[in-house]
Amino acid sequence: MSNTQAPILVNKVAGKRDLQGFIRLPRFLYDGMPGYVAPLDLERRGLLDPAKSAFFAHGRAQYFLALRDGQQVGRISAQIDEAGIAATGEPSGSFGCLDAIDDRAVIAALLDAARRWLVAEGMIRMRGPLALSINGETGLLVSGQALGSVIMNPWHPAYLAAHLESFGLPVAKTLVSYTLPKTGAGWQTRQKRGEALRRRLPKLRVRGLDPKRLPEEGRLLRDLFNDAWADNWGFVPLSQAEVDLMIKELKPVLVPDDFVVIELDGEAVAFALMLPNLYDALEGLGGAPSPLGWIRLAWRMYRRRYRSARVLLLGVRRRFRDSTLGALLAGILMDELLERFGRYPYETMDLGWVLEDNTRMRRLIESLGVQPSRVFRVYEEALG
Repeated sequence: MSNTQAPILVNKVAGKRDLQGFIRLPRFLYDGMPGYVAPLDLERRGLLDPAKSAFFAHGRAQYFLALRDGQQVGRISAQIDEAGIAATGEPSGSFGCLDAIDDRAVIAALLDAARRWLVAEGMIRMRGPLALSINGETGLLVSGQALGSVIMNPWHPAYLAAHLESFGLPVAKTLVSYTLPKTGAGWQTRQKRGEALRRRLPKLRVRGLDPKRLPEEGRLLRDLFNDAWADNWGFVPLSQAEVDLMIKELKPVLVPDDFVVIELDGEAVAFALMLPNLYDALEGLGGAPSPLGWIRLAWRMYRRRYRSARVLLLGVRRRFRDSTLGALLAGILMDELLERFGRYPYETMDLGWVLEDNTRMRRLIESLGVQPSRVFRVYEEALG
């Protein structure tokens, strides 16, 4: 254990060794905590390494490590997304990758380091945590830790939120997600409505992913996402490089049922993406599996040994958003996801995140008989 009376040093990450320590730190801090499953170091490197991450094509970042008595006790990133600045017109930055021991002074020192770097870069506002952009892992997990880790969602111990609240850091948005059990009646009831909805749109075609046309499917995903989310809070357009990297990383787990596209008169007008929760296959393997661990992981993925799936994206082209047709399309998407959910041995489906004030989407999900199971918060403060 580190000496709590020793001074806290917050150093910039410089070099491969520091970056390796930055990437690995959470699994040493949180090992054994209920619900935490370590991500693969390999996957984290693809997210955070400037030489590999698609974020750095349109953004820049500085990583920091906190040390006390020579021991690493926390980390944080400060980043500037030029695509986000172009979208909003405001010089705002963000912090992310906030992980630390349960010590208020350590967390305060890390936040201060991020603030100072952003101010020096000319930013007037700081939002977070984001890893590394709002199109990545968004928010701080406030509740729902014991439910486990979910693909492309952050996991944090409850004490981090408690410390941020104690600093009076203003909350910009609250995000919620839902856990739908297959044993519940909600998804079965909703399934029965699907045929009735589809009969109202005879020119509608529903299809899945075409694995032989992944590059084209990636371009379609980007087009639909950037159109459907354009007016949403915090929206930053997805770049093609980000989509290409995502497809490359997900290719080993993707099956045609994971991607739902609705076409109307030949035009793609709505879509959804549901992914198996890779953390189910990672349990007990650690962030850097042994050779036998890699074999186990490959076998679990091949046999689709997943207990859960996450609906990562669900959207309708914005010209239909406030129309009766848009509501029908969203309902059909949900029906299709539930039908696919029933094909696999998943026990639960994770839906979200959803903005707490997005009443339209929350009403659709809660019609399945569920209430929020996880809560995330994004904080924001003026700088200077």
